[in-house]
Amino acid sequence: LGTFTFSPSSTVTLNDAASPQTLPGGSYPNLVINKTAQTATMAGDLSVSGNLTVTDGILNNGGFNLIVSGSTTISPAGTSQLVHSGGNTTLTGNVNSSKDITLSGAGLLRMLGNYTGGGTATLAINNAAATAVVSGSYNASGGTLTFGAAGVMELNGPLTDIGTVAWGTGLLRLTYTGGATSLPDITYNNIIIN
Repeated sequence: LGTFTFSPSSTVTLNDAASPQTLPGGSYPNLVINKTAQTATMAGDLSVSGNLTVTDGILNNGGFNLIVSGSTTISPAGTSQLVHSGGNTTLTGNVNSSKDITLSGAGLLRMLGNYTGGGTATLAINNAAATAVVSGSYNASGGTLTFGAAGVMELNGPLTDIGTVAWGTGLLRLTYTGGATSLPDITYNNIIIN
């Protein structure tokens, strides 16, 4: 494909709804995935200096490292999903998810801002060697946290609403040090409070 130079305010949109696409590694200013029921798979380490928006379709990190400096939005339409299939994924800004974020491979998914997962949002940890960390507040009101394997969910910020939880053999680790916080009145399986 050659070398591309983007202006800092430009947006790269993948919108082929007929077939999967490969997303070359590199640096992007803003990235939009709008692929009805299709997948865009990263082919190398990728950084987004602005915002990541999954309007429809699936973004799979392909086991490579993904860094998003701005916000991340997973829209409620169609099959919208962010798939972490390995490597490390770092979402620096706030994450607003109305659909799915799935950890299917080993490695670390870090959300350094706040996580809001409403509507039909599902945060699924489906690999025993996967860890999801939220450093900001966690609010999954109306959403679901699913452990399909013995992975780890670590919350470093205040817990506003954990939503519905399908525990499986997963571990919830709470490490918030900013003062008192309330735990939702649900049945817990494996939990560590530091």
